[in-house]
Amino acid sequence: MKRTLSLVIPVLLFIATIYGQETTSLTPEQKVERDTKKMQIALKLTDQQTSKLKTFNLIKTTGLEAVNADTTTTIEVKKMKRNQIQGKFQVNLKSILTPEQKEMFSKLQEENRKKNMITK
Repeated sequence: MKRTLSLVIPVLLFIATIYGQETTSLTPEQKVERDTKKMQIALKLTDQQTSKLKTFNLIKTTGLEAVNADTTTTIEVKKMKRNQIQGKFQVNLKSILTPEQKEMFSKLQEENRKKNMITK
């Protein structure tokens, strides 16, 4: 029994340590890089599109970070501000996409909505 516990406890601690490392939050710059790279691959963006997207992602990410950090506003106001930021981001994004990329983006959004509905 003691032998089993002496083997199980270190394994559980190891797993907990790994899990804890995976949930560390990213800096805004890291989020921008991650999101830009994902969209560049998924939408097959050109270098020029990627550069503009990175700017749009930076504006979106810093705006969302500011809204989330604001402790003086209500949840409803924060939600409204987040929606405005997301809406502006989508308008900016769609302005640089080709018709084919816009269609692919719409499909990806729909897939993400379905995934989010399943996990909630």
